[in-house]
Amino acid sequence: MHELYPWQRTYLNNIPSRGLLIAAPQSGKTEVAVRLAVQIAKSEPGESIVMITPTPSHTEALKSRLLAQPISTVPTLPGVIELHNGSRIFALPGDISPDDLKKIGPVRLAVIDDAPHCLDILIEPILDLANIHSRGQVIALASSYDGACWFTREWLATGHNWNKTNYAG
Repeated sequence: MHELYPWQRTYLNNIPSRGLLIAAPQSGKTEVAVRLAVQIAKSEPGESIVMITPTPSHTEALKSRLLAQPISTVPTLPGVIELHNGSRIFALPGDISPDDLKKIGPVRLAVIDDAPHCLDILIEPILDLANIHSRGQVIALASSYDGACWFTREWLATGHNWNKTNYAG
């Protein structure tokens, strides 16, 4: 594992319950998400973590990054990384159906990587899964908030429950 950038350390030390994070392309947003997911999975037995990416190729790259972390896993279903303590990390493509997503149950952490490119219809089920967990968190990552997607609407809205952090410069 490489050394974290100062902005990554700052963010990991102050994770909001609902966070929109913008950082420059290739600046380590996914690394923040991977480290947070693994930290929770290792330290909180039996928890479920969902990580959504826009495409199957992004999902495979994410799974590789997760498996490169110092974790001990047990064999399980495709798309699921299960730790010996019973925690599970679901690495899922953004074309998963909302009904399949809901079957996971309460999640301790939901990460939406490259959030502006994930389907709007997934956002409500993701929030619902986090809301039914007593400590559920949702973090959405992006390089910008261009376009007419849910991320842009939430970033530009006022009075909503999102903590907005911009490390893009």
